[in-house]
Amino acid sequence: MRNRLITIPAKPAPIDIDPAKAAVIVVDMENDFASEHGLFDHAGVDISGAEAAIPSIQAALAAARRGDIRIIYLKMGFQPDLSDLGTEDSVNRVRHLRFGVGQSMEARRQNRSFPHPGHAEHGYRSRA
Repeated sequence: MRNRLITIPAKPAPIDIDPAKAAVIVVDMENDFASEHGLFDHAGVDISGAEAAIPSIQAALAAARRGDIRIIYLKMGFQPDLSDLGTEDSVNRVRHLRFGVGQSMEARRQNRSFPHPGHAEHGYRSRA
């Protein structure tokens, strides 16, 4: 099969990509970080930057789907007992517990076009 290149009109110069070898990677666009009443909003962190980025991310994902380009979602996650959150005095553990990790809360999910059925979703774990 011959490679089919797609040209992306980027700045400072266009970029040619091969969809069969490319992927769009979406990092941490989840309720905790980007939704009203999510973890960051609950902790008083300004989430307006994440909210403002959502339409551009949706457009990029729609273009990737039309071009049959793989989409990979990365999201932060911890074991239910928080055993992988770090040692008692680790910055990661202290900060996350202060933000409410492990507490039950309900985020108001926006109508977003991601994740999308048929595309990979990969979690990662912090190694504190």
